[in-house]
Amino acid sequence: MRRSLPFLSVGYVIYALLIASFIGRLLLRVYQAQSAGEVQLSGIQWVPLAMTSFFAFAFIGIFLCLGFLLSAGRWRPCALVLAGISCIAIPIGTILGGLTIYALTRREVSSEFTQTI
Repeated sequence: MRRSLPFLSVGYVIYALLIASFIGRLLLRVYQAQSAGEVQLSGIQWVPLAMTSFFAFAFIGIFLCLGFLLSAGRWRPCALVLAGISCIAIPIGTILGGLTIYALTRREVSSEFTQTI
């Protein structure tokens, strides 16, 4: 199970980059439509876009942080909490989160993690 942590770390980074590319393309399309005058968003119409962007950037941060924690072998309790939160991101985040929780609860893996920064 120790050997799977680097692969999980890379999986989290790839998933974060995938989310970043999707949200970047969405924001670029909205900007292009706004500047071309095709779509006029005002007031309450910005709320769904803002909420989607907020949650996407939050998940990007969580996944990058979790990828770092797994690759560095530090802060196992924090990595477990972040893996649980990543289970919200259905379907890929759930798979990565479940595998990470399974890997971090093994005795041979938990003995290798350090609590220092």
